[in-house]
Amino acid sequence: MKVTGRWPFGSGAKHADLIGGGAIVCDDEGNQRLNPDGSPDMRFVLLPRAQVTLEGNWNVSGMVGSDSQDFSADGVFVSDEMAPPVISPGTEPYQPDGMYRMSVYTFTVPGHAAVALGLTRRALQEVANLTAGKKRLGYPTPVDEYPVFLSDFAKYDAMYQSARAYLLGTLREAQDYADREGSLTPELESRVRQASTWTHHVAEPVVNFARHWAGTKGFKEPSALARVGRDLAVAGTHVQVDPITLVEAGPALLDSWKTN
Repeated sequence: MKVTGRWPFGSGAKHADLIGGGAIVCDDEGNQRLNPDGSPDMRFVLLPRAQVTLEGNWNVSGMVGSDSQDFSADGVFVSDEMAPPVISPGTEPYQPDGMYRMSVYTFTVPGHAAVALGLTRRALQEVANLTAGKKRLGYPTPVDEYPVFLSDFAKYDAMYQSARAYLLGTLREAQDYADREGSLTPELESRVRQASTWTHHVAEPVVNFARHWAGTKGFKEPSALARVGRDLAVAGTHVQVDPITLVEAGPALLDSWKTN
C-alpha cells in the first residue's frame, strides 16, 4: 500500500531507522475500507526514516531533547508486513510475552512515568549538591544543616521513593500476571495507569521544593535544575498522564475495595 499523511510528535525520529504512525486504509476512490465488523481498517504503518520528511517544528520550552517534531509522507510504499492492523481486543500479538497483550495505553504509559521519575530523582540530586555548605541570609547554619530544609528533604525523598516503589511494584505484578494469564484484569490495567499518572503528581511538589531551596543556583543558566523544571512542565501535559486518566481508573479501583 502507499501511505500519505502527516503525524505529530515523532519523538526521537532523527535517530530511528523506522518511524511508525496510525493510518486508515482507503480504496482508489478515497473511501475508507472497512473490516468485516464494519469498523475502519486501521493500520500501524512503519515507514523508512529516509522516506519521510521531518517538519522541524519542535520549538518548545521543555522536553527539547525528545525532538518530537511532526513528520510526513507522500506516497511511500509500505508492505502489508510493515502495516499490521491496529491492536484491538482479540488481536493476536506478534510477540509471545504477556506485556504485548496489554492495551496500547497500558503498554506505553510506563515510559512516560519513567521520565517523571528521572526528573524527580535529578531534582533531589541537584538540591542536595547545590545546598551543600550554602550560606543564606538570615539562616544560622548552611542550608544543608538547617532543620526545616532537612525535614522537608526527608519528606520529599519519601514521596519519590514511595511513588517509585508503587510504580515498579505495579509493573512487575502486571507483567507477571500478563505472562501467566495472557491479559490483565481491569484493576491491574487501572493501577498501571494510576501509578504512571501519580508519578507526575508527585514530581511537581518535589521539583518545586528543590528549586526553592536551590535559590539563584536553581535558575541561573546553565542550570540542570532549571531544565528539570521546564521538562516536567511539558511532560506533565501529555494526554497519557492527564488527570482524566485517574477518573478513568477510578471505577475499577473503587470496586477492588468493596467487600463481598
